[in-house]
Amino acid sequence: MFIILLTYIKPLSDVERFIAEHRAFLQRYYSSGHFLLSGRKEPRTGGGSLAKADTRAEAEGLVQHVPFYREQIARYEIIEFVPVMAADGLERLITPELGVRIAPSQQHKDVFMKYAIKYLIVTSVIFHLLLVAGLFWGLPYYSHMQDSVKRNVDSYQHANSAVVKGITEISRDGLKYKGYLVNMDGHDLYVAGTGDQSIALGEEVKILISVHPYKDIQSLTVIALKK
Repeated sequence: MFIILLTYIKPLSDVERFIAEHRAFLQRYYSSGHFLLSGRKEPRTGGGSLAKADTRAEAEGLVQHVPFYREQIARYEIIEFVPVMAADGLERLITPELGVRIAPSQQHKDVFMKYAIKYLIVTSVIFHLLLVAGLFWGLPYYSHMQDSVKRNVDSYQHANSAVVKGITEISRDGLKYKGYLVNMDGHDLYVAGTGDQSIALGEEVKILISVHPYKDIQSLTVIALKK
């Protein structure tokens, strides 16, 4: 592989006279597989080509046919170049006995990092939105839950007393359920029991009142406990 550099030694007006012939020359050797890449310098002081030739003599022979060289419009520099690494799609340029391929390519790494960063940003935004929504909906419920627990604790500590006037028992699916008719503050209430088999008729029991924790549901659970 050879890098061929040219530098103009005459005015651009002389260069322009042979531009069309120079492009025809390039096209001919692109078709033959000798030229792989070419272009001009910036600022426009010359140009360069990447050429494929087996020997330096072959590369020098290419230069002999360049119109700019023939007309002494430019001077040329030939640099032999041995490629040993290449990006994806350019592996054919590597010298077989010396070449190594980058694996994975930097391009693939860049693409992976780009999508990984996007994924992290999106998941972070979703997480924070869910966190804010959870706080917005959860804090009022948590506050009400605390109030409910406090009321239930107070109810247990200051439970009312009642006297058992009747006991009802039913069986379903092999399980037994008991209910108690009690008199509390001159009123008869039918309440559930805790399953304590030792509560008897006429016995004084403690009534525990539990408030449902949900804000929009007003309900009471009344349980008879043995004193």
